[in-house]
Amino acid sequence: MTIPKPSRHFFRDTPWLALGAALVAVFLLVAYGRVWYRDRAMQQEIAKLQEEAARLRERRLQTSDWLRYVQSPAFIEAKARTDLNLARPGEQVTVIDRTNEAKSETIAPPPPALSNPQRWWRYFTHPD
Repeated sequence: MTIPKPSRHFFRDTPWLALGAALVAVFLLVAYGRVWYRDRAMQQEIAKLQEEAARLRERRLQTSDWLRYVQSPAFIEAKARTDLNLARPGEQVTVIDRTNEAKSETIAPPPPALSNPQRWWRYFTHPD
């Protein structure tokens, strides 16, 4: 019995095997590419959600600080003083009426009604 001699050109002697190996390699590369793309998309989505969660945590802290301030006696007293015009016992409230201030200001009398030629004459002869 004779032992077959090993061939140096294994893939040239078996073209179907080379074609099959190339198809398997392409399939594996496509599958790996799809998995890599999905993983990348998920990582981006995770990063986006983590940023949103951090932003919501910060907003929650600001809201809780605002709620504590609104519930504080200082805020309630300030609102009672400004909105309801209330005062503490023993305090005297002074009201300043500003409606008469506008009336007491000196208002210049309107200029006399002049005809158009008189206005032009005045424009050129009175530069003030």
